[in-house]
Amino acid sequence: MKSLIILTLLLPLLVACSWFEKNANPPLEGERTAVLPQADQLKSESASTPTLDAAQDVANWPAQNQNIFQTGAHANITPKFEKIWDRSIGEGKSDRKEITTRPVAADGKIFAMDNRGNLTAMDAKSGKLLWRVRSRAESNSALAGGLTVDNGVLYVTNGLSQILAVSAANGGKIWSANLDAPARTAPTVADGKVFVVTRGGQSFCLDAQSGKILWQHKGLLESAAILSGAAPAADGEMVMIPYASGEVLAMAAGNGSVLWGESLASGRAENNLATLHDLRAPPMILDDIIIAANYASNITAMERRSGDRVWAHNFGALQPMTTSGDTVFLITTNSQLVAINRKSGELFWSVPLQSEEREAGEPQEYWYGPLLLNGQLFVLSANGMGELRDAMTGAVTAAHDDLAEPAENPITANGMIYWTTASGEVVAYQ
Repeated sequence: MKSLIILTLLLPLLVACSWFEKNANPPLEGERTAVLPQADQLKSESASTPTLDAAQDVANWPAQNQNIFQTGAHANITPKFEKIWDRSIGEGKSDRKEITTRPVAADGKIFAMDNRGNLTAMDAKSGKLLWRVRSRAESNSALAGGLTVDNGVLYVTNGLSQILAVSAANGGKIWSANLDAPARTAPTVADGKVFVVTRGGQSFCLDAQSGKILWQHKGLLESAAILSGAAPAADGEMVMIPYASGEVLAMAAGNGSVLWGESLASGRAENNLATLHDLRAPPMILDDIIIAANYASNITAMERRSGDRVWAHNFGALQPMTTSGDTVFLITTNSQLVAINRKSGELFWSVPLQSEEREAGEPQEYWYGPLLLNGQLFVLSANGMGELRDAMTGAVTAAHDDLAEPAENPITANGMIYWTTASGEVVAYQ
């Protein structure tokens, strides 16, 4: 199992948090009721099949999960998995460091960051190196963060207690701002504002042009967190802030006031590793429904305006989720690929992901994805085993066992699929 957890020695204190202040909204009453059994025993509860929106041409992948709503995309591409190019981005995975940054794509460019904070821009079609800059001192050993691009600017969290804005055209620095602690996930940019969450249990809203901090919020400090966490989701009016404690807060984008909150800390863990409340999958804004899943044991759908629970399950999400039509697709922490009715919470289907037979006690294969591509779900194992699965049933339609070993989740743009590799490259497949 790929190592995901970073433990830090922190005092068991609660940081002052407006969510717990006297005037904050109290937690919703009532017990959480599991709709389904644990993930390794999931069975379909729906007699119907998923419905999908039509596949669209996806030219850009500018945010952690494609867009500011963090919903993923249904891309109009049927891949053959022919490698078109590969390009080194710097240092790859090592015993002490991981590549934790998902690449982003915009305006015919691919942007990536290695595990030392080196930024690389490449031509999306040819892989030609366009520019490369350091986002921090070369000798610094901090873990990396995340990327997002908006309106010709690349916004970077590089694992230090800062956020930077650089030119997407040439990598030139535009501004930088200091944060309370490192941010190890991508920022989210919406309507001229940059939203970012730190490992110090705080969230920040900054002006996208100047880097000026417009507001900030203190959440609950957590001593154990996922190595690379979840980016906020936004729709202009509201921003969904995910904290490592499992708290997901709906906040007014303009002034940071808390509208409502939900805790994903309850629920049963799928395995010993999954006793974390942190989120790796960003929360998703789906019209009138918000869906959030922590790493350990909980996925919950909430009404957008009130925060009232619509449905909940006792399993978590290993990777960012994707949605189309009435369906949410995700990989659970114990490597089940599942399809859920996003409105009712009913399970359409669930299938196990395992590239080969494993002996008792051997860890499960680690999987990335899913990407939704012309009605098929692409999932990719850590050892380079790629599968296409029918989005209606989960059945395997094609398999490729010789793909580049990934370090982070793949993206798609302009009819291509890209991902960073464990050896420190970006690869492009068609």
